[in-house]
Amino acid sequence: MMNRWKIEARTNHCLAIVLLSSFIFACSPTRDTSSTGSNSLTTCEYLYEAAFTTTFHNFVRTLPRSCTNCHNTPAVSHQFALADASVSFENFLLISSVPIGSGRATDAKNQLRANALDPGHYSAGSATYLTELDSFEASWSAIDAAYIDCVN
Repeated sequence: MMNRWKIEARTNHCLAIVLLSSFIFACSPTRDTSSTGSNSLTTCEYLYEAAFTTTFHNFVRTLPRSCTNCHNTPAVSHQFALADASVSFENFLLISSVPIGSGRATDAKNQLRANALDPGHYSAGSATYLTELDSFEASWSAIDAAYIDCVN
């Protein structure tokens, strides 16, 4: 009788752990490709890809800027100046340490902008880029509402 009780207690304990674990995993958000509705958080970030392609990607690939000298080759930090805009966008997102679905594209944009304006970051003529960089804001701001709807 005592052994049967121990077996039932152990079984109930294991069952409680399984049920609790299932509840925790079902209710806790994941950062990677979690979904709210039919959209993954990664999919939501890719709303910004077109804006990146027509703004920052063109900016970093156009002379006289020297971004391609460093950000176009393997083994160099953040290869966002590659000829392939899609691959460049994927690398662009990696500039940010913000988790997926938490404004990573906007954070990467802000960091790229800051580096482009920083004269200590191999950006000869940085001050002359300000007007061009400011003109990109409208393209990015237009996507913000769709991004917020997507992640919520």
